[in-house]
Amino acid sequence: LAADPDLWIGRVWALKKSDCASLAAEYQDKQFNADYMATIKGYSLKKWGEYFHRGMVAWLEDFGMPKVALEDRQLHDVVVYDYDGDHNMHVGTYLGDNKLLHHLPNKLSSIDVVDFTETDKFLGVYRHAV
Repeated sequence: LAADPDLWIGRVWALKKSDCASLAAEYQDKQFNADYMATIKGYSLKKWGEYFHRGMVAWLEDFGMPKVALEDRQLHDVVVYDYDGDHNMHVGTYLGDNKLLHHLPNKLSSIDVVDFTETDKFLGVYRHAV
């Protein structure tokens, strides 16, 4: 992990502060000395809601993160997927060994094993552009 795992897991969910996208952005910031969280904090709730409506793929593309193939995923890539079968776009950070750091609504942030063979539920894998 980019830092002590205790910094990433067990967080209480809060929109724009500790939701799935904010957790991924903060991780990317620490790993790559980037500035994604500053951008998120500058969004109005309306703009942030538009990304949730349009989809998190649009958010990552607007950040300029290139899309890579699911089978080419690497440590620290951001994964967008449908976690519940209702096409709710969810974002997590790939940690290797099929583990994903993520934050589901109204749950604590966690690291879980994800079945990457269920390819139809994955909407994109994005990599920080160095």
